Formats: sequence, structure tokens, C-alpha cells
Amino acid sequence: MTYDTIIIGGGIIGCTTAFHLSRKGQKVLLLERDKIATGTTGNSFAWANASVKTTDRTYHNLNAAGVKGYNALQDEFGNETPGIDPTGALEVVSKSDTDGYKAMQAQARALTAFGYANRWVSNAPPLRHMYYSAPKNELHILPEFNGGLKIASDDIDGMIIENQTPDHLRKMGQLLLDRAYTLLPQLTGTIDIVDCDLGIGVRPYPTDGKTIIGPMPDAKGLHIIATHSGITLAPVLGKLMAEAITTGSYPEMLAPFGLTRFTGFA
Repeated sequence: MTYDTIIIGGGIIGCTTAFHLSRKGQKVLLLERDKIATGTTGNSFAWANASVKTTDRTYHNLNAAGVKGYNALQDEFGNETPGIDPTGALEVVSKSDTDGYKAMQAQARALTAFGYANRWVSNAPPLRHMYYSAPKNELHILPEFNGGLKIASDDIDGMIIENQTPDHLRKMGQLLLDRAYTLLPQLTGTIDIVDCDLGIGVRPYPTDGKTIIGPMPDAKGLHIIATHSGITLAPVLGKLMAEAITTGSYPEMLAPFGLTRFTGFA
């Protein structure tokens, strides 16, 4: 059996690329060593946004295009089919934090200059992703579509980088549960760590913090995508990669993000 394109990796980037290629009439083979979207995609706490990408206009525009890609999916399929839960985001900083307050003002000014919707509010809108930050016991909390909660913490992430044995993962999972009980009075009853799903999501992070997308030099027909913010960027990267593969020409929007910007690939 022959295929027009073979995609290695069945996370959100691979799946969106396959989706757009198939829409262009290609016969696509998607290869995944495990189940679809059960790696980094399934363990991600990401939320589709371009609000924190304000230091580079080009990269901001790419992320904003990803958000618009989700809007297009909503228009076509509704929210439930692709699992989209449209909400806003709330960032809070105390005026007593002089540097932090100035930084948030600068962020808002940049977003306004970029044409990205934002506003100052006195009352918080409903939120889906909560980030509790404190000198100790930081916690990320994300409701799952199955009715459960996904919880994580940056400091505990650091504790499993070097040790990902099952015993250590259970120990770190128990720390998260203990922290959740402390911070969430609504969490009642007894939850046994053996009844919880423990997962690790390892995200590629290019040295300059921006997306890598483009052809592999001196390897005809081989294309690569490696990126942080894959959840936000999937709709636009999948669509533009499909365009590049089927037309033989990369869209101008992707020009700053090729491998040739790195030493050894130029």
C-alpha cells in the first residue's frame, strides 16, 4: 500500500497535519507508538492563547493564528466534537508588586498594539484553568472532560525530571493529592493514588523558545515540526504544513521558523 504522506507522531500536531492533508485529497499514514494523543498532548495543561507571547510580533502572530484556527473549528464542528471549551484567562498582580505590575501593563499595551483582545477587569469571569501560586504549595488545576481533575505543580515536575520510576511517580502523585486537599476545601472523601492516572508530558523546547517547522536540509521530502505551545499552534501549524507539502512551497508566515536559523543547518 502506498501513501502520499507518512506522519510520525499521533499527538495534536500530527493529527491536525493529517486532518488538513486528508482534506486536500492526500492518502495519509499516521504512525504512533502508543494510543493517539496520550503522550504530551494528553498530559498537557496548555490553553490556546497568544496573550503571553508579546516579546516577538512574528511569534505572537503565529500563536494568534492558532487561536483563530480553533475559532474556525468551532464554526465548522461546534465546541463538543473537537472538545473546545471557550473561556477567557485572568492574570492577577498586586500593585504592591511594582515590577510585576509594570510588566503586566507593558504586556497589555503590547497586546493592544498587536490587535489582540484584552482588558482590565475588577471581577473575574468564569475560569477553566486555575493556577494557584504561593511561596509554597503551588498547584495547577484543570477540570477534565470526564468529570475528574487534572493537577500538577512546577516544583513537583522538577522532582520527576531525573527519576521517573513507578514508585517515585506514585510518591510525587501523593504529594500532589496532599497539596490539593490542603488548598481545595471542596475536595472531600478519600482518593487513593492507585485509582489515579499518572502521566508525564515532555514538550520539545527549541533553544530560542520558538517553533521549528520546515524541511530538513539535504533530506528531500522530510519535514519537521518541533514546538512549545503545541496545543495553541496545532491548528495553524497543521494547516500550513499541509499547504507546504501539497504545493511544494512554504507559506511566508513560516519563514522565520525554519531549521536554518540554527548553527549547523544554515
